[in-house]
Amino acid sequence: ASNSIYFLDSDKGWALSYRSSDVPPYINYIYRTSNAGSNWEVLRSDTGYYFQYKKIMFVNDSTGYLYN
Repeated sequence: ASNSIYFLDSDKGWALSYRSSDVPPYINYIYRTSNAGSNWEVLRSDTGYYFQYKKIMFVNDSTGYLYN
């Protein structure tokens, strides 16, 4: 499940989700689309041992921020 989706324009967007269990680590996933969400690709997956990111935001095509 996605916990944050951000679209820079009508086509370019990013989604943030995570997988967790009763014990760490959490695995955070960042997805990207360039066709309004018809297809998504995994841009990055990363392990955060004691937290998951909750929000994603981009200011342009190459600069984005994650918040926890």
